[in-house]
Amino acid sequence: MVHEIKSAIILAAGRGKRLENLTDEQPKPLCKVRGEVLIERLIEQLQAKGIDDIYVVVGYKYWKFDYLNEKYGITLVYNKKWFCTNNIISFIKGYEGLSRYSKSYSTVMLDADLYIEDDSVIETKIERSGYYLEYCEDAERCAKEWVANISGAARRKIHRVITDGSCKSGYVLRSLSFWMPMDMAKLYELAKEATKDGKNMQCYIDNIPCVLYDDKFDLCAYVADKPALLEIDTVLDYEQANKETNNEENS
Repeated sequence: MVHEIKSAIILAAGRGKRLENLTDEQPKPLCKVRGEVLIERLIEQLQAKGIDDIYVVVGYKYWKFDYLNEKYGITLVYNKKWFCTNNIISFIKGYEGLSRYSKSYSTVMLDADLYIEDDSVIETKIERSGYYLEYCEDAERCAKEWVANISGAARRKIHRVITDGSCKSGYVLRSLSFWMPMDMAKLYELAKEATKDGKNMQCYIDNIPCVLYDDKFDLCAYVADKPALLEIDTVLDYEQANKETNNEENS
């Protein structure tokens, strides 16, 4: 059965320490890349796809995001534990903030530090939950990423996700995923279970379906024909992304 994606959870609570002084005065999602505010670009891309029920989970300097509500009509959700937990708690808060209407449709979940160059990778209708993947042959990069073993042609399936840095090439998970309503509810329940009594608070939400409870999910691999997004994790990422634009303007 095909489900429409009508809602989005954008995880935007962290400070982004690896951007150093760029985030001293503002959260990373409010940084400009190629002349555009990261999170504004994401919201506009989602809304252009008909995904209008958008929840942004905030933490560090949360008040800096207030204008987004008036400008775009999104909902802000506050994660008061942003400074001592990873995004597993932000997901829990985001899911709890969803309306009943949103929970009846499929949801896209993404990190707020993405610069999506080709918005065709934002799915609007899905039959299975899954992750957006990009193929990578750079051994140095693969050693720092989560790499998925996949199979199939028309319907690709994620069999296993390798997180120990042992892969020299493969399909890299990006922080863009798509969730059927039942799987999203299951993800929430298992995240709550995993963090009970203060455990696993430093986990990514991706640890739940890809590592801790991988036997409970049947995940689809949404593979791009070519790389379609940038993740602005470090100062080098930020400078490289903006340098590419400057080079284009000067050519």
